[in-house]
Amino acid sequence: AIETKRFDAAPGSYSKGKSKYTQGTLKKKGKAGVMYVQWDGDESLTKSHWKHLTLAFSAMMTSVGRDTSGPGVNMRKIVAMVMQDTILEFKSQSEQGPVPKHFFWALVHKKWRLWVEAVRKEQQSWVENNAFEVTAFGDVPPEAMIIPLGELYSVKRDGTHKYRQIAQGQYLREGIDYTYTFSTTIETSVLRWFHSLACACRKEIRGVDAITGYLQSAQRVPVYATKPSHAGYSDMPMEELAVLRKQLLGLIARDGLGAIRKLITEQKNSEKYKEVWKLLSAIYGVLDAGHAFSMFVQGVMVKELGMINSEVAPSVYFKYEYYKVHELGPEQTSERLVKNWIIACCWTDDFRYFGSDDYVQWFEKTAPTKMKLKLLGVCDDFVAIETIQNLEEGTIELKQPKY
Repeated sequence: AIETKRFDAAPGSYSKGKSKYTQGTLKKKGKAGVMYVQWDGDESLTKSHWKHLTLAFSAMMTSVGRDTSGPGVNMRKIVAMVMQDTILEFKSQSEQGPVPKHFFWALVHKKWRLWVEAVRKEQQSWVENNAFEVTAFGDVPPEAMIIPLGELYSVKRDGTHKYRQIAQGQYLREGIDYTYTFSTTIETSVLRWFHSLACACRKEIRGVDAITGYLQSAQRVPVYATKPSHAGYSDMPMEELAVLRKQLLGLIARDGLGAIRKLITEQKNSEKYKEVWKLLSAIYGVLDAGHAFSMFVQGVMVKELGMINSEVAPSVYFKYEYYKVHELGPEQTSERLVKNWIIACCWTDDFRYFGSDDYVQWFEKTAPTKMKLKLLGVCDDFVAIETIQNLEEGTIELKQPKY
């Protein structure tokens, strides 16, 4: 939409008696901020600068207290304003009442220190993986999308407090902000084959886990996100957070819970035109993040580690080497005997493998230098399937009693 008065040759010459806004359809983007719009009732395309355009529902936005008429406010900024308030909330089965949905609520929680540590742990993983960079709001390209950054506070079955930042990728545009969304998984037949082969070879199944998974792969199309509620607070010393917590509790005691809600709203409104985060890593929630991480894993396994990707099962990788002639006796020189070998399969960020001792040691020493991995040693489960191996008897049992 555009203000109708912008079509006036002289004040009121066209806009008099007409609606305040004229609506149309954005057809294509030109250079230097020029947009080509087909206005309602007009079959031709008209040039308009993006600074003069706003969403058709801007009047609705104004009616609820959002000023959308200022300079430089366009469609992507309005979407950011609307969705900035959308933060996912989950109920915990192990605590009374809902888990926090904002960092201020986490601070006034009775277990606030555990929540702060959970937030810091997640934020540290983002920093270590160079997952984002702070960007001034005015530096965001007009064509780029700004999406909300969801905040998930939860309590695991073992009582561990967990916090995750995820991109709300449902607002991204197919073909513009993302393309491929598939990633490899493991068929049940491949799982049975993998475990059967380990059993036949009498080899223990070992595992590694990719630390912070998707964050190790790069975001391939520029995407921007609103800052999480803890930005500027979670890195404060615990002593200062304790003082802030005391002030928030005092505010609740004096004015009730509504005072915190009002404070949160004021905080959001004061920050919304200042800074956003440019996502540099494939963030959980971005629709092609799974594909990006899958391609990252394939690059590490094939290009960096020299393994072969199975054509039948893309989630399976293997590597082997033959004995050299001088390593064999005269009676064996006519045969090609395998000296070392390893077989690995992956399900997203979870890896299982087995092989000859030398290659297992090589993998556990080399793979963590190519991607961030946590060595798990001998594993008794994979993708929620319990694995019970008996090397002496040559048996293996797979079961899922918890399901």
